[in-house]
Amino acid sequence: NGVHDHQHYFGASIPEEDVFSWRDTRVGNQLLWISGKVAKLWSRRTSGTAFSSTNDGSRGSSKRYGHATDYNEHTERARPPSLQQPNFQSAMSLSNEDELAREGLFHLEKAAELGHAEAQRMVANALASGILPLSDHSLLRRIRSFSDHNNNSTSPTLTKRPLQVPDDFSTGGEQLSRAILLWHLSAMDGNVESAMALGYRHLFSANGGKSTSLLDSHSFSHKYYDPDTGGPTDHHGSNPNSHYGVLGTCPTALAYYEAAAHGVMDELESGPTKAKVNPPLDEHRLAEIYMRGGASVKLEGYNKPDEIEEALQYYRMLASRNHYPEPDLLAAFTIANFYYFGLRGVKQDLRLALKYYEICGDYNHWEGGGKAGLMHVWAVGMTLEERDLGKAYAYFKQGTPGGIDGCVDRLKKKKKTGKKSDDDVDDEEEVNLCDRHCMNGMGLVHLLGIDGLVERNVGLARRWFELTRDIGDPDGMYNYAMLRLGWMVSEVGDSLTHQPSINIAPFNNLSANSASQASNPIELSYMSLRRNIPEPNTDDKYTGPSVSDFNVAVQELTSAASKGHLQAKHKLGILYSTGADAFKKSNTQPTKALSQSCIKAVKYFKSVAEGGHTISRRIRAAWKQYNAGDYESSLRNYLAAAETGSEVGQINAAFLLERGHCLGMTVEECTRASIRLWRAAARQGNAEACLRVGDFYYYGRMKKHRRRKLAQFRPE
Repeated sequence: NGVHDHQHYFGASIPEEDVFSWRDTRVGNQLLWISGKVAKLWSRRTSGTAFSSTNDGSRGSSKRYGHATDYNEHTERARPPSLQQPNFQSAMSLSNEDELAREGLFHLEKAAELGHAEAQRMVANALASGILPLSDHSLLRRIRSFSDHNNNSTSPTLTKRPLQVPDDFSTGGEQLSRAILLWHLSAMDGNVESAMALGYRHLFSANGGKSTSLLDSHSFSHKYYDPDTGGPTDHHGSNPNSHYGVLGTCPTALAYYEAAAHGVMDELESGPTKAKVNPPLDEHRLAEIYMRGGASVKLEGYNKPDEIEEALQYYRMLASRNHYPEPDLLAAFTIANFYYFGLRGVKQDLRLALKYYEICGDYNHWEGGGKAGLMHVWAVGMTLEERDLGKAYAYFKQGTPGGIDGCVDRLKKKKKTGKKSDDDVDDEEEVNLCDRHCMNGMGLVHLLGIDGLVERNVGLARRWFELTRDIGDPDGMYNYAMLRLGWMVSEVGDSLTHQPSINIAPFNNLSANSASQASNPIELSYMSLRRNIPEPNTDDKYTGPSVSDFNVAVQELTSAASKGHLQAKHKLGILYSTGADAFKKSNTQPTKALSQSCIKAVKYFKSVAEGGHTISRRIRAAWKQYNAGDYESSLRNYLAAAETGSEVGQINAAFLLERGHCLGMTVEECTRASIRLWRAAARQGNAEACLRVGDFYYYGRMKKHRRRKLAQFRPE
């Protein structure tokens, strides 16, 4: 599938997290060739004719393939028949590197033609930006001259005509049209980056060419959009710069961002994090770091340098179980958070995070134990065989002394203390709330049940989630919202025949008498109670969530989403994209519980797509490569992220291009590529980008290049 070759290219010195591997190929030897060879083209240095390795910077041609015979045998199987003779007998010939580049481009385009989604994305990016996956763009002129001299029709399409480097996302002509087509084909095959690239362009057009910000929905109403349907009006932006190659509407932007968000959530929920841990996001601004000289004390939090290995080793030593007289729990909890969230450049390693959280829990650290317990509940950082729900329950009990009633009393005392004056507070003992992770965990174990240890009790689970929600925990908000929407309400083990005890006290609006009058056995779940018990002052019985359930759920999901909860954002996107109806048994006509909102759906799906592993890996790999001095590889990853609409990718790629890392392009092409990205970032509201674009206009840098080009054609 090409992954092995790709990892071999990066080498053993590059951490595993920095390897952005391709999807499995379905076109056989074509992609077995391209996965290894085109990756090597990406790392080609501008200072020489050979391609460099990211491991040791070695140069040469046959050395990189181990033995020349291995290279020749693989080449002969993969290249087309017309290219199977490397030494052309003609007056003009290409060097080994030029020949390799020509073959690489041929196979890249062939893979795209045969339907490989990643190859289609790469070709689309090259067409839209004018930047090929080569470090020496001047060799294209040699390839074209060679092809013309030998009448060779097998030369790649990308090299048959000059590839123009546009200076704006809205320009590009035929190149941009072909890119949009390839992005669409790639997105249809599930490529998240391609879907994001088109969603970004449709959203910009839908906003009338102003920005892609969704914080202010007024740009979607009246002038450009019908406020009720989100459809286009006759006042769609008419300026050519108002569109990035497509005439977008809110529904078209929604279609692409929804596909991207679903792809991200599928990967997260089926992966090791179970979507319970957000991918690490690096938001470094290289221009700001450069202007402040890299001094950590002068940098904002998002620009702080990576944590050094010596500091991590110090934390490990203090947090060790062998540390005398006992582990330093603050150090253990700190390093566990580094590994759990992937903070400050540390690789996200959930097994190591669990190790240090368990150390915290074993020594009565409530918050660390609560995190370890939740990891056991969801089997995060472990296999299902390694999961220990009994240990999780012990951690949860440790952080919730007194049970549900004890935690409620602590919250009441805390609120009461907050209303007193400072003098009165000094005389009283400080009130410590129950740990929010432990309370959320208690809700989960009562919702799911533990054989032989905890019986299922959805009513008690609801009370735990309500309490967790009240202290501002996003996971508690999400779980409570999902419970109101019917999560875990149809399990077989819910009936009274399996669970003889029932407690409906939490349902204050329902009476025990009405419950006893139900004709069917009452299930031990919130929605089953709602289904069997009539609403006050009516004989209607609900078959699902009511209007009030939807209202409460949306409110809680919105609060959780504001705290960065990806699953809450995804659920809100789904709800707003379709709307929701509430049904009653006595009325066949549904009641509108939630109105459809294209604008809000796009907002949440876009946020999910941007917060997934796809962009996270790109940006983190680029940042690591930048720190290692591999500026070209860093630029490649930033450029790929930039095409998806990533503001961080755009400003960092623009900065590197402006600093002279031009991937073999001419000065004029490099300038155009740089201002194209600065303009895109400026339209997203980035202040640094606005300043840079203003400088381009103020100092007339683009005009200087145009005058220089015209001077070449003036007679002496």
